[in-house]
Amino acid sequence: MNITTEELKELKKLSSKLRIDILELLERGGSGHIGGSFSCLEILISLYYKIMNKGIPNFTNKKRDRFILSKGHAELAMYVILQDLGCFSRKEKDVLKAYNSKFQGHPNKEWIKEIEFSTGSLGQGISFALGQAICGREDGFDVYTLLGDGELQEGQVWEAIIAIPRLNINNLTIIIDYNKYQLEGETLTIKNIENLKQIFEAWGYYTKIINGHDYESIIRECSLKLEKPKVIIADTIKGKGVSFMENNNEYHGKQLSKKEISLAKKELVDKGV
Repeated sequence: MNITTEELKELKKLSSKLRIDILELLERGGSGHIGGSFSCLEILISLYYKIMNKGIPNFTNKKRDRFILSKGHAELAMYVILQDLGCFSRKEKDVLKAYNSKFQGHPNKEWIKEIEFSTGSLGQGISFALGQAICGREDGFDVYTLLGDGELQEGQVWEAIIAIPRLNINNLTIIIDYNKYQLEGETLTIKNIENLKQIFEAWGYYTKIINGHDYESIIRECSLKLEKPKVIIADTIKGKGVSFMENNNEYHGKQLSKKEISLAKKELVDKGV
C-alpha cells in the first residue's frame, strides 16, 4: 500500500495532535506511560487510520480486522486514537486513572468496548492474537499485535512465537516496539537488532527492520499479504517528539509537571512532529 505526499503530511500533523492530546490526558490525571506511548504512536495511527479495515473505523462487524495492544502500558496512545475516531467523548469525570473513569492505567474492554482485549499483564496479548488469527482464517480478517521489546522476556511470548509458524498462521502481523528501554532501564533482551531479526527468521517468519516513526515504511510492511506470518521490528525512540523525553527512561511512567507539559506542547507545535 502506497500513500500520497498529501496523506503523509496529514499523518504527520495527526502525530503532533495526538501527542498533544496525550499530554492533556496526563495534565488532567496522574502518571502515565508517556515514553512507550510516544514511541509506538505512528504504528497505531498507521494501523487504525490506513491499514485495518482499509482505514474505516469498524468495531462491530464480525469480519473486522483486530488490533491487540500486547504492551498494554502504552494505553495513552490507544486512548487518544479511539477518542479521535469518535468512539467516545472525554467527559469531565474521565480523568486518567480516576475512580470510575474509562481511562485506566491499562486498557480494559469492560470500560471501552472498542478495545479487543484487556491487556497489561505482559506476554498475554500475543497468545490472544494467535487465537483471534485462527478464527480469522475462517471468518476472513487479519490480526495485528504490538509487543514491547522488554516484553520479549516473557516465556509465554515465545510459546506463541513457536506455535504461529507451525500452525501456518499467515493473517497475523507481530510488531515489536524496539525502543530499547523498559521500566528498570535498558532492555534486558537481545540488544543487537540484527540478531533479533535472525532469530525470528530461523523460526520461519518474514522479518523486517523498519524505522518505527516512518509512515511509509510502517504502512508498506504491515500491509504485505504473504504466505507466512510476519514480524516487523520497529526501531523507535522512547519519548519520540519531545527532546527532553527522547531516550530518557525517566519518562517511562512519570507524572509530568505543568512546566514539562507546557514545554512539551510548545515543542510539538513548533516542530509539527
